[in-house]
Amino acid sequence: MTNSHCILLQETSLFKCRLSLLGDIGNGIFYAEKTADQDNPLLPIQLPRGHGGVVVLWKKSIDQLVTQVSDGNEIIQCVEVNSEPKVLIISAYMPFRDQRNKKKAKKAELELQEFTNQLREIVLKYKNSHSIMIGGDMNTDLSIQRPRLPRTEHLLELITDLNLKFNISGKNYVDPKGRDCSEIYYFLIKHISHQDQTGPLKKEILKHLESTTSDYYPIKLNISVNFSRKIQKEKLHSKLKRLDGTKF
Repeated sequence: MTNSHCILLQETSLFKCRLSLLGDIGNGIFYAEKTADQDNPLLPIQLPRGHGGVVVLWKKSIDQLVTQVSDGNEIIQCVEVNSEPKVLIISAYMPFRDQRNKKKAKKAELELQEFTNQLREIVLKYKNSHSIMIGGDMNTDLSIQRPRLPRTEHLLELITDLNLKFNISGKNYVDPKGRDCSEIYYFLIKHISHQDQTGPLKKEILKHLESTTSDYYPIKLNISVNFSRKIQKEKLHSKLKRLDGTKF
């Protein structure tokens, strides 16, 4: 996390019993997470495939500005950053089921509706008070015009209705043969005002990391917020509180 204040993870193998592995990322890292087994933790020998969790990690240097937010189910993790402007950061993992399978199609449709409905409710709740950044694995390629999968239509409808901004930057998923084949990781942004948007979104695909064990290339996005003024205010407020409690 040397050059990033926050990292968003969507991981198919993240369960309660594996949360301790997040500590291997580095010292001075805080996180908020949700896992598929958060209500009924599974033993290591019981872990299924195709399920997992979502995480938001942040540096210790901004910890006093970050608050975990309870909105969303087990595949939507939100945190609020009390910067200027305030930012709601959402790590999201769009559900994936093969809707061509008739037996699974109905359940897949319900899962997609629940996912997009929850994101819609969250954005509508915070849009007048926060800039909003949704980042994650959307399990669909928005650069493909035809044919469009049902989950693509659901996501595009959400983007259009809420006026979310995103960009197409290139393929970030690698197939089993090692070929770059699709773009399924995105940032969806909604600014609290036009003044907060300093320019077009520029998502960067990190293809040249020293090591990665994933089938995906990480993506990076820079947004402009003011941490320093808020941190100074927090320090001053904390100092005044200590003085108020001092007996003379």
